Amino acid sequence: MTAMRNALDVPPGWEGPPDGVPCCMGSACNGWHACTCWEPIYLPAEQAYPLPRQVPAVMPSMCADCAYRPGSPERRGSPDAMVDSEKLDDLAISRSPFWCHDGLRYVAALRHASTGELWHAESAEDGRAVAHYDPPIIDGRPYRADGTIGALCAGWDARRRAWAAAPADRNLPPLAEAGTR
Repeated sequence: MTAMRNALDVPPGWEGPPDGVPCCMGSACNGWHACTCWEPIYLPAEQAYPLPRQVPAVMPSMCADCAYRPGSPERRGSPDAMVDSEKLDDLAISRSPFWCHDGLRYVAALRHASTGELWHAESAEDGRAVAHYDPPIIDGRPYRADGTIGALCAGWDARRRAWAAAPADRNLPPLAEAGTR
Protein backbone atom coordinates (compact mmCIF):
# COMPACT_ATOMS: atom_id res chain seq x y z
CA MET A 1 0.00 0.00 0.00
CA THR A 2 1.41 3.39 -0.93
CA ALA A 3 0.23 6.85 -0.02
CA MET A 4 -0.48 9.66 -2.45
CA ARG A 5 1.60 12.55 -1.10
CA ASN A 6 0.65 16.10 -1.84
CA ALA A 7 3.69 18.01 -0.58
CA LEU A 8 2.29 18.69 2.89
CA ASP A 9 5.15 17.19 4.83
CA VAL A 10 6.24 20.47 6.46
CA PRO A 11 3.96 23.44 7.22
CA PRO A 12 4.36 26.22 4.65
CA GLY A 13 6.72 28.94 5.85
CA TRP A 14 7.91 27.02 8.92
CA GLU A 15 11.21 28.54 10.07
CA GLY A 16 12.43 25.85 12.42
CA PRO A 17 12.08 25.03 16.12
CA PRO A 18 11.87 27.92 18.58
CA ASP A 19 15.45 27.31 19.78
CA GLY A 20 16.77 27.47 16.21
CA VAL A 21 18.63 24.17 16.57
CA PRO A 22 18.09 21.66 13.75
CA CYS A 23 15.84 18.86 14.99
CA CYS A 24 16.74 16.15 12.46
CA MET A 25 19.22 15.31 9.72
CA GLY A 26 16.81 16.60 7.08
CA SER A 27 16.72 20.10 8.56
CA ALA A 28 20.41 20.05 9.52
CA CYS A 29 21.58 19.13 6.02
CA ASN A 30 18.94 20.69 3.77
CA GLY A 31 17.15 23.44 5.68
CA TRP A 32 13.85 23.73 7.56
CA HIS A 33 11.78 22.77 4.51
CA ALA A 34 13.35 19.29 4.68
CA CYS A 35 12.45 18.56 8.32
CA THR A 36 11.30 14.94 8.76
CA CYS A 37 9.85 15.37 12.27
CA TRP A 38 6.34 16.38 11.24
CA GLU A 39 3.70 13.68 11.73
CA PRO A 40 0.29 13.89 10.03
CA ILE A 41 -2.92 13.96 12.05
CA TYR A 42 -5.56 12.34 9.86
CA LEU A 43 -9.31 12.73 9.66
CA PRO A 44 -10.86 10.31 9.96
CA ALA A 45 -8.26 9.04 12.40
CA GLU A 46 -8.64 5.39 11.38
CA GLN A 47 -8.05 3.94 7.92
CA ALA A 48 -9.59 0.54 7.17
CA TYR A 49 -7.51 -1.88 5.14
CA PRO A 50 -8.50 -1.59 1.45
CA LEU A 51 -10.98 -4.23 0.37
CA PRO A 52 -9.81 -6.31 -2.62
CA ARG A 53 -11.29 -6.65 -6.11
CA GLN A 54 -13.44 -3.55 -6.31
CA VAL A 55 -14.39 -1.70 -9.46
CA PRO A 56 -14.56 2.10 -9.23
CA ALA A 57 -17.79 3.86 -10.13
CA VAL A 58 -18.52 7.47 -11.03
CA MET A 59 -20.16 9.55 -8.30
CA PRO A 60 -23.87 10.01 -9.09
CA SER A 61 -23.55 13.82 -9.02
CA MET A 62 -20.99 16.54 -8.35
CA CYS A 63 -20.18 17.20 -4.70
CA ALA A 64 -21.00 20.61 -3.24
CA ASP A 65 -17.28 21.42 -3.34
CA CYS A 66 -16.40 19.63 -6.59
CA ALA A 67 -13.31 21.03 -8.35
CA TYR A 68 -15.29 21.05 -11.63
CA ARG A 69 -18.20 23.08 -10.18
CA PRO A 70 -18.38 26.70 -11.38
CA GLY A 71 -16.82 29.04 -8.81
CA SER A 72 -14.66 26.33 -7.20
CA PRO A 73 -11.19 27.38 -5.94
CA GLU A 74 -9.67 25.27 -8.72
CA ARG A 75 -11.65 27.02 -11.43
CA ARG A 76 -11.03 30.46 -9.89
CA GLY A 77 -7.27 29.80 -9.82
CA SER A 78 -6.95 29.97 -6.02
CA PRO A 79 -3.39 29.54 -4.70
CA ASP A 80 -4.77 26.89 -2.30
CA ALA A 81 -5.97 24.65 -5.13
CA MET A 82 -3.85 21.66 -6.13
CA VAL A 83 -4.86 22.09 -9.82
CA ASP A 84 -6.27 24.86 -11.99
CA SER A 85 -9.00 24.91 -14.64
CA GLU A 86 -6.51 24.19 -17.42
CA LYS A 87 -5.22 21.07 -15.63
CA LEU A 88 -8.83 19.95 -14.97
CA ASP A 89 -9.56 20.19 -18.70
CA ASP A 90 -6.32 18.35 -19.53
CA LEU A 91 -7.40 15.50 -17.23
CA ALA A 92 -10.82 15.29 -18.89
CA ILE A 93 -9.44 15.48 -22.45
CA SER A 94 -6.79 12.82 -21.78
CA ARG A 95 -9.26 10.67 -19.83
CA SER A 96 -6.78 10.54 -16.93
CA PRO A 97 -8.82 9.58 -13.87
CA PHE A 98 -9.77 12.33 -11.45
CA TRP A 99 -10.95 10.85 -8.16
CA CYS A 100 -13.65 12.30 -5.94
CA HIS A 101 -12.47 13.26 -2.45
CA ASP A 102 -15.64 11.90 -0.82
CA GLY A 103 -14.67 9.59 2.04
CA LEU A 104 -10.91 9.88 1.54
CA ARG A 105 -8.60 10.27 4.52
CA TYR A 106 -6.94 13.68 4.74
CA VAL A 107 -4.27 15.48 6.75
CA ALA A 108 -6.06 17.90 9.07
CA ALA A 109 -2.94 18.98 10.95
CA LEU A 110 0.74 18.26 11.45
CA ARG A 111 2.47 17.69 14.80
CA HIS A 112 6.21 18.17 15.26
CA ALA A 113 7.54 15.06 17.02
CA SER A 114 10.28 16.78 19.02
CA THR A 115 8.83 20.23 19.79
CA GLY A 116 5.13 19.33 19.99
CA GLU A 117 4.24 22.23 17.69
CA LEU A 118 0.85 21.79 16.04
CA TRP A 119 -0.05 23.25 12.64
CA HIS A 120 -3.64 23.12 11.35
CA ALA A 121 -4.17 23.10 7.60
CA GLU A 122 -5.86 26.37 6.66
CA SER A 123 -6.59 28.22 3.50
CA ALA A 124 -4.58 31.32 2.76
CA GLU A 125 -7.57 32.52 0.76
CA ASP A 126 -10.33 32.54 3.36
CA GLY A 127 -9.17 30.83 6.56
CA ARG A 128 -11.27 27.68 6.01
CA ALA A 129 -9.70 24.32 6.60
CA VAL A 130 -8.02 22.92 3.52
CA ALA A 131 -8.04 19.18 3.00
CA HIS A 132 -4.76 17.60 1.99
CA TYR A 133 -5.91 14.16 0.91
CA ASP A 134 -3.64 11.24 1.70
CA PRO A 135 -5.51 7.98 1.03
CA PRO A 136 -3.88 4.61 0.49
CA ILE A 137 -3.23 4.10 -3.24
CA ILE A 138 -3.21 0.61 -4.74
CA ASP A 139 -2.65 0.14 -8.48
CA GLY A 140 -3.22 3.86 -8.98
CA ARG A 141 -6.61 3.84 -7.23
CA PRO A 142 -7.35 5.66 -3.96
CA TYR A 143 -9.26 3.96 -1.16
CA ARG A 144 -11.72 5.60 1.20
CA ALA A 145 -11.28 5.54 4.96
CA ASP A 146 -13.85 2.71 5.20
CA GLY A 147 -11.72 0.51 2.89
CA THR A 148 -13.92 0.84 -0.21
CA ILE A 149 -12.44 2.02 -3.49
CA GLY A 150 -12.70 5.72 -4.28
CA ALA A 151 -15.16 6.95 -6.89
CA LEU A 152 -14.40 8.87 -10.04
CA CYS A 153 -15.44 12.54 -9.95
CA ALA A 154 -18.85 13.25 -11.50
CA GLY A 155 -17.67 16.68 -12.70
CA TRP A 156 -14.66 15.13 -14.42
CA ASP A 157 -16.90 12.52 -16.03
CA ALA A 158 -19.31 15.18 -17.33
CA ARG A 159 -16.46 17.24 -18.77
CA ARG A 160 -14.83 14.10 -20.26
CA ARG A 161 -18.12 13.18 -21.97
CA ALA A 162 -18.55 16.77 -23.24
CA TRP A 163 -15.09 16.70 -24.82
CA ALA A 164 -15.75 13.26 -26.33
CA ALA A 165 -19.01 14.50 -27.90
CA ALA A 166 -17.54 17.78 -29.26
CA PRO A 167 -16.79 17.82 -32.99
CA ALA A 168 -13.07 17.46 -33.67
CA ASP A 169 -12.90 20.90 -35.34
CA ARG A 170 -14.33 22.80 -32.34
CA ASN A 171 -13.07 23.43 -28.84
CA LEU A 172 -15.24 23.73 -25.76
CA PRO A 173 -15.04 26.99 -23.80
CA PRO A 174 -12.27 26.88 -21.18
CA LEU A 175 -13.45 25.65 -17.78
CA ALA A 176 -12.56 28.99 -16.21
CA GLU A 177 -15.26 30.59 -18.40
CA ALA A 178 -17.82 27.81 -18.91
CA GLY A 179 -20.07 25.65 -16.83
CA THR A 180 -19.52 21.90 -16.70
CA ARG A 181 -21.71 20.24 -19.27
